[in-house]
Amino acid sequence: NAVAFVGLTAHWPESVCLFHTRFGGRCYPEEFSNVRPGNKETSVEQQLPQNWRDDTDQAVYEAAKERFWAEMARYKVTRDLCARSICPGVDSAIFDTAAFSKDAGPSRPPSKRASFKVHGAHQELEYDED
Repeated sequence: NAVAFVGLTAHWPESVCLFHTRFGGRCYPEEFSNVRPGNKETSVEQQLPQNWRDDTDQAVYEAAKERFWAEMARYKVTRDLCARSICPGVDSAIFDTAAFSKDAGPSRPPSKRASFKVHGAHQELEYDED
């Protein structure tokens, strides 16, 4: 909660639209370009050792997802809002495959709690281990 904005690369069009909904400014088509395409022949799962998992990273990601979807709902970000009002100069087809809503929160109650410091501020997260 100490950062001003949370977006998700897996939901890039929605993240760009949410950013402009919250902070204003004009949307540019370049914001939706994949400027770091990566290697599509090998998935992340294939690059990591079998059964490898970073629990701390997963806890941060889960908290980020929860916040992202809560803000999408709070600011009422929709496909129509993005295409017509927030990013009218951008090809609306960009928003056709985007997911503009998702059930917020974890699918079951969190089972673990992590404590850490970010820029000197104490933070706590609840997360599932699976």
